[in-house]
Order: sequence, then structure tokens, then C-alpha cells
Amino acid sequence: MSMERLQVLLRPAQAARLREAARRHGVPVTELIRQAIDQAIPSQRAPRASGLARFNALPVVAAAPTPDELEAQWDERADKLLPPG
Repeated sequence: MSMERLQVLLRPAQAARLREAARRHGVPVTELIRQAIDQAIPSQRAPRASGLARFNALPVVAAAPTPDELEAQWDERADKLLPPG
């Protein structure tokens, strides 16, 4: 991955907040700035990446029952709910 050097002037209070946040997150200041830029100004690819992240965060669901299993479950419930006859 190539990088481009960019000089940014911050007010002392901003620089202090930035350093403190980087320390709390355990990342270099430069990485925190890159993350902030990515969040504030999404690229054209961001929605796809965001969608993939949401998809990957979905809970894992067990495999659906087979038609025979569904029929057996239906019969079981029907036997309990419907009067014999």
C-alpha cells in the first residue's frame, strides 16, 4: 500500500485530544487520523465494504430443516392442537 505524506496544522488542544485517543485505542496517531478520514469521507468503495461488514456480522443460523423434517414438525404440532378424530 502506498502512502502520501501530508502536513496538517492542529491547535494544541486538538493535537492533545488526538494523542490521547490514539493512546486509548492503542494505535499510532497516523492510523487514528486515517480511520477518522475514512469515517468522515467515505470512498466510493466504502458502501460495499460496509455492506460486507454488516453481512459478516449477521448471526450464524443453523441449516433449514428438510421438507420431511418440516412435515414431521407440523404433524407433531397438529396432533397436540387438534382434537382427535
